[in-house]
Amino acid sequence: MVEFSKILQDIGVKDVKTKGPKYTWCNKRTGRGRIMERVDRFMANQDWMKTFPDAQAWNLGYYGTDH
Repeated sequence: MVEFSKILQDIGVKDVKTKGPKYTWCNKRTGRGRIMERVDRFMANQDWMKTFPDAQAWNLGYYGTDH
C-alpha cells in the first residue's frame, strides 16, 4: 500500500470530496467480526480540480456485489 500511495503522490492525484456512506464495502458480518472499508475512490489531478472546483462524488450504499 505504501508503494501505491507513493505512485499517487508522484503523479499528483488526490481524492475528490465524497458524499454518502463513509464505507463502500462490508463483509456482511455483524458484531466484532464485521469489517467495513472504503474501497472505491474518485481521484483527480490538480488541473482537473481547478477546472471543476465544486465537484463531488456520491458513494452509494453497499447493498450487494457484482462479483
